[in-house]
Amino acid sequence: MNTISIAAGTVTGGAHRRLGRGSQDAHAWSRAGDAAIAVVCDGCSGGARSEVGAAIGARLWISAIAAQVETGVGVDLDRARDRVLAELGALVGAMGGDRDEIVREHLLFTSVIAVWTPARLEVRSIGDGVIAIDGDVHAIAFEDNAPPYLAYGLAGPTPRWTAAIVRDDARRVMIATDGAAAIESLDSFAADDRWFANPDALRRALAVQNREELSIDHARGAIVRRPLPLDDDTTIVVMRREGGGA
Repeated sequence: MNTISIAAGTVTGGAHRRLGRGSQDAHAWSRAGDAAIAVVCDGCSGGARSEVGAAIGARLWISAIAAQVETGVGVDLDRARDRVLAELGALVGAMGGDRDEIVREHLLFTSVIAVWTPARLEVRSIGDGVIAIDGDVHAIAFEDNAPPYLAYGLAGPTPRWTAAIVRDDARRVMIATDGAAAIESLDSFAADDRWFANPDALRRALAVQNREELSIDHARGAIVRRPLPLDDDTTIVVMRREGGGA
């Protein structure tokens, strides 16, 4: 297949910075056989250690999908979802204690997954997030900021996919946690080629987007802090088929 370039970046949102907390987002990407795989996960803000589940979940998704590619069985994201859910269940059992509390405090996270093979690009999500394919932006949101989480399937029905897109002619895809929806120029942000020239460029751009700015109100004799534009943690992965722009 044509070479797929991958770039990623993340920044802690203003809400967590004000509370002195770190980001609850996570991302991972990998190449397996002739496929490129990327995942972003967003931990539930109500969980005390949701960043743990997000980080574990991102790695489990990559492992499950890569195993399918490497064994030649073909990519089946329904099957990958079931494997990730089973492994989360095994983890809960190994941790001991109150299962519901462990899930609630550690393992509630959303997922956006992109798998690019020679035949097609497939992008799916469980929960909220942002997907952009060749300039076509899809923001997935839920009322009261209450998206479904994969780990709900440990105590009830397996959550359904909240987005499923398949393309056989894509040149570029961006997957992101829902914090990215606050970026005003998201389409051009997703199309920028700078991210592939420097592995830290995307992170730097997100940091600039969310830097603190101070000004002086001379009339009141006070320093004014501008609210951070990205209040939520924001993580972005951009993938590009070499030889094709946005």
